[in-house]
Amino acid sequence: MTICSISSETTRKDKLYSVHNTLLPRSQHTMNVQELLLRYGIKSRKSLYSRLDGLGISLVKDSNKVYATPEQIELLDQQDKHIKNGGTIKNFIPTTKVTVDNTGTQHSTQHSDSLDISDVSSATQHNTQLTTQHSTQTQLLGEFVQALQIAIREANLAFSERASKMNPPDPLWYLEKLEAASAMAWELTTSQVKDLIGVTPRCERGKNTFKRGSFIFVKSGKIGRQTSWKVQKLFPDDNTV
Repeated sequence: MTICSISSETTRKDKLYSVHNTLLPRSQHTMNVQELLLRYGIKSRKSLYSRLDGLGISLVKDSNKVYATPEQIELLDQQDKHIKNGGTIKNFIPTTKVTVDNTGTQHSTQHSDSLDISDVSSATQHNTQLTTQHSTQTQLLGEFVQALQIAIREANLAFSERASKMNPPDPLWYLEKLEAASAMAWELTTSQVKDLIGVTPRCERGKNTFKRGSFIFVKSGKIGRQTSWKVQKLFPDDNTV
């Protein structure tokens, strides 16, 4: 009679704690060492205590009983799932953190940063997609900005050409500058004179003057390395040259 009772109890536990092809039921009660071994399919106590050490927890001792609390079982369940998914005890990060207060009561709080291997793989793939998408968007934005700059440059050039045709430069603009230089007795360099009259002033042999239109340019010395020139305006009755 006793043998049948033990056999029935063992069969019931095997069905309840089988973990090979089914999800573990959430435990609402404590479990002793033997029940934990059955729940996770562990053959030795050493393996169980290695898992406990990895979680940084110890089984509760009460008189002659040693058992795991529901909170500890929840952690062990998560660890077991992690290991069966290819993880190890060392790289396991729990989704529930168990703390013990001064009274010895255990509490559990959610850990928001935890990821199992499948979560890490999914997050890595998602981040790669985001990085690729961002890189593509940046490249397209750079190409758009470059095309916009070229379009603006061409538009400005076309506008300048159109404006120059509509408002041609005054062909006599340089005369006002020469009159001002003459009136103010300014000395101009050779390059400045060339910019105004369009040619480089050169004196004939034996002379120190150069005549161009209604103005005479007289050598007056040096400004830096260039010859300096004084500008004189000719009048109809002026025979100077």
